[in-house]
Amino acid sequence: MEPKYRASQIIVENLKHESEPWVHLVINEMLINPDGSINNEIPRMDRISKRLSQIGTNLYTFTDPVTQQKVTISGYGMASAIASYVNSSLEVKYGEGAVE
Repeated sequence: MEPKYRASQIIVENLKHESEPWVHLVINEMLINPDGSINNEIPRMDRISKRLSQIGTNLYTFTDPVTQQKVTISGYGMASAIASYVNSSLEVKYGEGAVE
């Protein structure tokens, strides 16, 4: 069996206000049985870390699971969408104007 890999965590780290974020992927290696079940999760983990500027102009195409439309978005576009979600969640929890 060949090992397969999955990202078990995706972390967008923004350490300082208006600083460039880091994007971290925590990777797990595992073996998959022919029936699709996990045979053995190897306790080996890896991490990939990139500055947003390193992936910002990369384009990603996927099908939106809600609208079923094919979407092409840049790394910067994904980061903006995540930031919008985070900021709106913070404003709901802490009130409008509480987000920097």
